[in-house]
Amino acid sequence: MSTPQAFDTMQLMGLQPTKHLELLDVVDKLRAQGLNEHVDLPQLIVCGDQSSGKSSVLSAISGVPFPKKENLCTRFATEVVLRRDDTMRENKICVTITPSSTRPRTDRRALDSFTRELNSMDDLPSTIDDATIAMGLDMTGSAFSADILRLEVRGPQMPQLTIVDLPGLVHTESKYQSADDIALVNSLVSEYMSQERSIILAVVSAKNDYVNQIVLTKTRQVDPRGLRTLGIITKPDALHPDSAGERSFIELAQNVDITFSLGWHVVRNKDSNEPADWDRDTLEAEFFQGSQFGRLDPKSRGIVALRERLSEVLFQQIQRELPGLISEILDATEETRVRLNRMGRSRATALEKQMFVMELGSKFSHICSAACEGLYESPFFDEFNSSTVDRRLRAVVQNANIGFAASMLDAPPTLPIDRSKNAAPSLAQRAKELVRSYRGKELPGTFNPNLVGQLFRELSRSWFDHARGHITAVWIHARTTVVAILNEVAEQDVRDICLKKIADPDLVLMQEEMTTRLDDYMLEFRRQPITYNHYLTETVQKVKYEREYAEARVRCMTLFANGALRSSDDVDSITRTIIKKPTEPDMDAIAAQELTDYTEAYYKVALKRVIDEVPSHVIEPAIMTHLPRIFDPSKILQMPEDLIEAIGGESDARKALRETLQAKLDVFTRSSRICKIYSDGTAQSHPTLGLSAPKTSPEKVATRSPDDGEMEDAPATPESAVEVPAAIEEFGWTIPSLSTKKDKKSKVARAKGIFE
Repeated sequence: MSTPQAFDTMQLMGLQPTKHLELLDVVDKLRAQGLNEHVDLPQLIVCGDQSSGKSSVLSAISGVPFPKKENLCTRFATEVVLRRDDTMRENKICVTITPSSTRPRTDRRALDSFTRELNSMDDLPSTIDDATIAMGLDMTGSAFSADILRLEVRGPQMPQLTIVDLPGLVHTESKYQSADDIALVNSLVSEYMSQERSIILAVVSAKNDYVNQIVLTKTRQVDPRGLRTLGIITKPDALHPDSAGERSFIELAQNVDITFSLGWHVVRNKDSNEPADWDRDTLEAEFFQGSQFGRLDPKSRGIVALRERLSEVLFQQIQRELPGLISEILDATEETRVRLNRMGRSRATALEKQMFVMELGSKFSHICSAACEGLYESPFFDEFNSSTVDRRLRAVVQNANIGFAASMLDAPPTLPIDRSKNAAPSLAQRAKELVRSYRGKELPGTFNPNLVGQLFRELSRSWFDHARGHITAVWIHARTTVVAILNEVAEQDVRDICLKKIADPDLVLMQEEMTTRLDDYMLEFRRQPITYNHYLTETVQKVKYEREYAEARVRCMTLFANGALRSSDDVDSITRTIIKKPTEPDMDAIAAQELTDYTEAYYKVALKRVIDEVPSHVIEPAIMTHLPRIFDPSKILQMPEDLIEAIGGESDARKALRETLQAKLDVFTRSSRICKIYSDGTAQSHPTLGLSAPKTSPEKVATRSPDDGEMEDAPATPESAVEVPAAIEEFGWTIPSLSTKKDKKSKVARAKGIFE
């Protein structure tokens, strides 16, 4: 009986220098929380063309003896998850399948149930065969699967690491590999390679010209600068010594032809037809001793050097990505929390549904009232871009009212166009026409008092259009605000129902009320003018004075220009000359001038009234007062049951969505706590990470305790620290490399308790 094959942990320890274990442990704990299902985590991705030697590289790196047979290729992605468990005495291996989301639900359930506990690695080949059958690769005719084989190894000496072996990229169709298979493989490999926190191990076989190998083309597409790609050359023993092919691959290994920031590495793996008892590392060392590849830098050849190199590369990748990862966790936590808050609590009974609608209405009314009153303390009113300005409705309406006033003041009074002359008459001409056309029993030189109303109505005929346009614009702004508030407090389907069944009908009524109020108010100006404002007579007197002053000034200038002032005896005669006005023989002209003066004066009085009254008499009572009452509790209590059900009811899909979101929130919250624990305990030992505990300061700031929600004193963030999101400050982190372009809403929302 053969001894069960042991798991080679000594190989793996080459990947994990002690100085890196603490940092890598953080990522492993995050992955253990299931965070990798929602956020990309640093990992090693082994990819290459079919039969390029990927699995052999993976086996050599990880110590997991994947089965190697001639013409056997990887037919699905294999995630090798290595985890330390200090409570275990020996290594345990668990094999599961993560089904593709494209599979039918029944298939996913069947694959989810696939679990194999292995006692030794000798059982791995048969387990992979079982998984292949479970995926249906032997029955469907498909050569590849989008499902993922997950191989999890736990033990007291295990490092924290995830290595992914991907199906080989296929060049052409064959009877075993269809066009659909090729497309599936390309999609799967591209998805993994596109994860920016993953390190790409691009495996290139020396058996084929590297310029024809697809993996290099795909690598340039997802990592054009080569910042996270390490090229690995396999099967160098297949090249003839001193041949052009050997020289070409040596130049490639020297990072001359295709340049990667992480460079290239050469390994010589065992061939599947070589005896099993031959030591892989010995064969590799002997090869480099007798080959031109042996002249390469020792750090760029051999599996031992590769393990050390990957350790440093992985450490640097985590070091570089962890600040951004923390920020992404915080953003995801906030987004998930907001979605859950919008969905509200689970509701099954009629009372729970009605309470949900009441709570939704309360949230809406609170925000809407603040928007109408101009109290912008809520994060809802924080400005993200120009499209969110309508949220601050009071500011929008005030600015619109100011614009309305300016347009009314700037618009000159105009008369209707005389079609016979194709031009509008002057005000004096029109006044004279009216005096003649509406002549009554008044004395010559006076006018019919009713003519003031007639001429005024002609001058103010555009007012109604201005006012109608203004209230329509305000109504549109109000509806935009209502939609934004509903977006804030409710999920999309609930928002749509509330908008269609409640908000829009109320808004239509408000619009009708505004129109009615405007019509009633503007009707006053269709009647005979009435005012007791002394500004009317003051304006008439002022106009007359300015006209008489201008005429007298002209006469003075004429007299003085002619030298009329020669002695004091001439003063009286000159005075009489100045104040004497020429007699106007046209009595209609005199009456028209008086009519014009009074009409213009009344126009100014009425204009000021309209500018004030349209906002206060029409907009305020019809819109700004009623808007927060759309979801008035009394209305909700009177809602029919079917409407309460439509808003507050939940389908099975929504219940499942809530459970999913709650599970995600739990993952994100636990992950956030892990990051905090790490930053508190170990960040100071990794100064290059960019995470550090805050320096103590005499100043104290209030923070929220993650345990009980109470406020407590904590050291203030140093003044020299770069501004970071509030929740990060709450954790006690300083992250200089973290982008500060976070909206204010995110800061406030995060500060309200990431650990609640």
